[in-house]
Amino acid sequence: MLHHPFAQKLKDAERKKPPKDRRFICKTVVAHYTKMAKFEIDDTFVITNRGIILTGLVLEGTIHIGDFMEFDFQNQLLKREISGIEGLTASAKKPNTGILIKCANSNEINELKKWKPNKVIAYITRKYE
Repeated sequence: MLHHPFAQKLKDAERKKPPKDRRFICKTVVAHYTKMAKFEIDDTFVITNRGIILTGLVLEGTIHIGDFMEFDFQNQLLKREISGIEGLTASAKKPNTGILIKCANSNEINELKKWKPNKVIAYITRKYE
């Protein structure tokens, strides 16, 4: 059974007796993610002491640091925060962009380094609360 992170705090608050002149207000924050852009991943490489870079084309929309990138990796959906954006070699026909993402651990970085994405489409989302 899954528990909401605020469930225990709510139970604790219910057990306490509030003063008669005050009321407890329980506020639950729900995060909403909105699709902001589409990115085609062509390749990956590692920058030592920084992390993994996913290179490719911005197909539509705008990407910002702090947005989240969702993409299919080895039959699972990964959602990672964008921590950097770099303009790489660009030509008029094919502007190329590098996106630095935060990975869960060094094993994930190594697996992504070996990955051959072959134009996997990633969706860029922004968190709103």
